Amino acid sequence: MINIADQDDDQPEQHNTNGFSVHKEDQKTIEQFEDFQRYSEKKAWDRAFKSLGTVLDTAKNSQWLVPLRDGFFVPTRQRVADCLMSLPAEGKAAYRLFYDAQAKQLWDQCQADEAAGKGDDLDKLRNVVDRYLITGVGDVAADRLGDALMEAGDYMAAARIYEQVLMARPDSELPAVRLQTKRAIALLRGGYSQAYKELAARIREKHAGELVKIAGKQMAVEDFLDSLEKSVKSSATQPTHPTTTPAIAEQYPPIALPTGDAAWQEVFLDSAINEQISAAGNNMGWGGQMTGLTNAAPAAVADQRRVYLNWYGIVWAVDIDTGKVAWWSEPFKALSENNKAQMLIQFMVDERRFAVVLAGDNLLTVAVRLDRLQNQEPFRLNCLEAATGKKKWSSETGSLSGWAFLGSPLVMGDTIYIMAHPRENQQLSLLAIQLAGGQLLWSRELGQPQLVNGWNGMPIYPVPSLKYDQGFIYVMTNNGATIAVEAATHSIAWSFSYEIPYEPPNEGGMMVINGMWVRAGGKAGMEAGAAFLHDGKLIFKGGGISAMYALDLAGPKLSFKRPVDDDQLLAAVDDTGLYLIGPYFSFIDSQTHVLKWAPPLPTDGQRVQPLRAGNDFLVFTGRGIYRIDPAQQRMEIFRGIDVDSLGGSLLHVGNKLITVSNRAVTAYVIAAQTSAR
Repeated sequence: MINIADQDDDQPEQHNTNGFSVHKEDQKTIEQFEDFQRYSEKKAWDRAFKSLGTVLDTAKNSQWLVPLRDGFFVPTRQRVADCLMSLPAEGKAAYRLFYDAQAKQLWDQCQADEAAGKGDDLDKLRNVVDRYLITGVGDVAADRLGDALMEAGDYMAAARIYEQVLMARPDSELPAVRLQTKRAIALLRGGYSQAYKELAARIREKHAGELVKIAGKQMAVEDFLDSLEKSVKSSATQPTHPTTTPAIAEQYPPIALPTGDAAWQEVFLDSAINEQISAAGNNMGWGGQMTGLTNAAPAAVADQRRVYLNWYGIVWAVDIDTGKVAWWSEPFKALSENNKAQMLIQFMVDERRFAVVLAGDNLLTVAVRLDRLQNQEPFRLNCLEAATGKKKWSSETGSLSGWAFLGSPLVMGDTIYIMAHPRENQQLSLLAIQLAGGQLLWSRELGQPQLVNGWNGMPIYPVPSLKYDQGFIYVMTNNGATIAVEAATHSIAWSFSYEIPYEPPNEGGMMVINGMWVRAGGKAGMEAGAAFLHDGKLIFKGGGISAMYALDLAGPKLSFKRPVDDDQLLAAVDDTGLYLIGPYFSFIDSQTHVLKWAPPLPTDGQRVQPLRAGNDFLVFTGRGIYRIDPAQQRMEIFRGIDVDSLGGSLLHVGNKLITVSNRAVTAYVIAAQTSAR
């Protein structure tokens, strides 16, 4: 069943920080929160409470956001709950005096409906909890709402509700150990293993020896947790959400630099094709020069048998052992034939949007069809059989046909998460898609990016990147906002907005970005960024932005902001340091955030993708492969045979180190290395 997020006819106001605009409530609603704060400080409780009531009565959309602090925005319902829980004891007592009777009336109606066999009405229960959480019946209503959410399979929402009771009603007669235990059940059944482990440890420490009664059974809480863990481990269908980080050497095996000639090289941009593409550009006049068509390395990924590549929609596989093409969607020369190069230039087809991702035996690609460029065909999501290249499904037809896709797909189990916008407008949405058949499961509209136009007036989109952790998908728009979406409910949990530099376009002034000519205005926030999850934090840097940010996901709150060069890419994060790649390799201490080492790299302004190798980094540049040892502050280089390239990305498969440049795929045999240097 397809579940598409409801679209409201009203156009929401949006938050603009010279970048991505998230949907937010109107200014009148936001001012009601300001009124609540002002009246609360004056202890004018009746006016303060009426302000919150007005918010709940007039809020337009549960997914629209209101300001919280430090650039964070949260849904209106969450902000109301935060306001109620933040009241001092005097304010909470006043709230009960005003609203206990109304709350009891609504709660009695919910109980009457349940007794009459009507079951739980989640909307009615939510209404009681949203408005009357801190009243005399708020705790029992919230407890029942948590149970109903558990029964509906919305485990994260249930866990959050139980936590709200503990925070908002420390005076509740509901046993704290029981609420904590039910919260633990929700986390474990939902597959949030790390969060469960941390909570279970606190329960065992704080409530040791206490009895808990769950589902009619009473036993010591320690025994109950033991039995719960055993029952969940025996469930073959239990989802898992990995949260622990393996040791560096385990996660990134050490890799030796090559010492000899290449095992094989497969050239896709040979001199003949290069000349034909260059001639095609020259024939178009000055506009044809505004392209980096031959400068971009294809997107690449590998398994133990093949390297898979996506070069402007030509998708192919190369055998790891022999270097022979296993299959291709069409020959490389197709790019230079039938005016395809001219059309790629004319329509400013963005090389950053091509992607390739492995998902078991499936190969997912984001590409345009070269034979439909003249129709301004949107970027499509395709699922291929990795072994043969045979197409299993495509977004060209069915429920996905109206979408244009952005960024690399994120695959979790049987679900693909990816960003896209409708063909007819620029609003960006997060989509969940069934891997097996390509059916749209749901979409969540996130907001409006700030776009810049190319030399031909066509819009250039930012390319978002996605991360997953503990039931949340984190969307880095690379355009001024990072947004947390809860996977189970596909609702927005929060958004963090940050400034991106912007210069209004001058009189037709142009500049080169990523090898493409674009208008001078709005030059930042368009390039690809990167993000890492580490120690409970989301650490990210948007493309073209002169700062990186760390968000504490437990808050959420801003952990730190650190200025860095705008032409650097965040390459890795660990307990020791933060590592960035650009014209310099930057090693920043993770605790003090002080720059410890910054040797230059000959990247020539190209976006190279580093490869972590134990405690070292390998970087493929136009001059060769650099091995960088931040701890010892030393570098060494292997020249290699791809001497005419601009560098690109690196892949490590078995005993081979594979370079992917803007002209060739090259494999080198490397010696075994079992420990980091």
